[in-house]
Amino acid sequence: SAASDVYKRQDLAPDHFYVVVTGRVRVLRYDEDLIEEVEDVSRGGVVGLAGALAAMHRLDFDATCLRDSELVAVPRKALDGNV
Repeated sequence: SAASDVYKRQDLAPDHFYVVVTGRVRVLRYDEDLIEEVEDVSRGGVVGLAGALAAMHRLDFDATCLRDSELVAVPRKALDGNV
């Protein structure tokens, strides 16, 4: 993904979490559509794990690439060894 690419919560799969392979991603978490928390995640970091583990029906964050980045989507079932 290129710098400034945005991943909106409605476009991301809620049964996946995302590993930042390269780059840096800014995560905006929401509560009732108000920004609750801002976190920068860099190489090796994980985005969306709590939501995937809780089997949420929709995600509560948006993610913006702060620089060119590579993210890998990992299905929740991979944690159970069911891939």
